[in-house]
Amino acid sequence: MAESKIFNPDKSKTKAYILQGFRQIYQYTLNYNSAMGYLVIFNTSNKQLRFAVSGSAAPLPRVVLNHKAIFFVVIDLYPHEETASKIPQQDFVEITEDEILGVAQSRDMTPTDSAVA
Repeated sequence: MAESKIFNPDKSKTKAYILQGFRQIYQYTLNYNSAMGYLVIFNTSNKQLRFAVSGSAAPLPRVVLNHKAIFFVVIDLYPHEETASKIPQQDFVEITEDEILGVAQSRDMTPTDSAVA
């Protein structure tokens, strides 16, 4: 079971949009009684997305909530002009486990950038 989102802060596809995607895939795991879900994120920006979660030592970062494991798969689609070895240090956007769990456990479940920035 998977949900996909685009990450591009310059085009209103911000951290809040990614958190909304987590909320959606988590809800799907509840609705369909699935133990796992995948949030597939297509990164079309020059900023890197980083997940500061306790399950980040595994091959894919993940969060476990109520016995549901949600894995984060980021696919970089940005057309970099340089090769990987020549790209300077890039800006990144970090999403923390507290932000993720806060969205999943909130009542309105509609995050805003100001609430999670």
